Amino acid sequence: MAEDALSSADTSLYGDIVVLDLTSTIRGMHCTKAFADYGAEVILVEPVDGSLARQLGPFANDRKDRETSLHFIHHNRNKKSVTLNLSEERGQQLLRELVRGADLLVEDWPVGALEALGLGFAQLQAINPRLVYCSITGFGQTGPYASYKTSNVVADAMGGLMGITGPANKPPTMTGAQQAEHITAMHAAYASAAALLYRDLHDVGQHIDVSAQECVASVLENAIEQ
Repeated sequence: MAEDALSSADTSLYGDIVVLDLTSTIRGMHCTKAFADYGAEVILVEPVDGSLARQLGPFANDRKDRETSLHFIHHNRNKKSVTLNLSEERGQQLLRELVRGADLLVEDWPVGALEALGLGFAQLQAINPRLVYCSITGFGQTGPYASYKTSNVVADAMGGLMGITGPANKPPTMTGAQQAEHITAMHAAYASAAALLYRDLHDVGQHIDVSAQECVASVLENAIEQ
């Protein structure tokens, strides 16, 4: 009887967690993939014409369409998907309804963009006080670079990783395999997990501000010391 009960129970690490994924970059999608891989119900919220990530190759059988992007499939495995037009009131209201039952929301929109739609942290926390809201940007929510656009190479350079890569006495060298994106994604996942634990202990959510530049810089501590 005990064995039957154990086999029927959800023993995954995040089996009781609902995540709303409003991301389209590697730094966002890879963060939420970590939760999906550990059993969370991750709902990818795509625009009506599909995530921009669906347009990125390589493509299965060299056939380019919305369903064949291996880039998209890899970063969004184990996730559910819905389409919402968040520029319209109906789409915004549907997202608010999803927020009522969510534990974590992860977004990588430009600073202030979701807030302008009535979907910022303070606005959604009023609906669900226990919501953990993770914002992933290039340079954080505040500061002189907050509104700047960024990419993997920009985060590599501004975070200092390019400065220690490549031959000595040569110009900074870009890293391969989207290092800055993945470093940022993992930091965002760790912070979100910690915030969920805090929420369980204190019954309140919080806003996590993740800066790609700071995440990259943080892994260079030993290199800088040397």
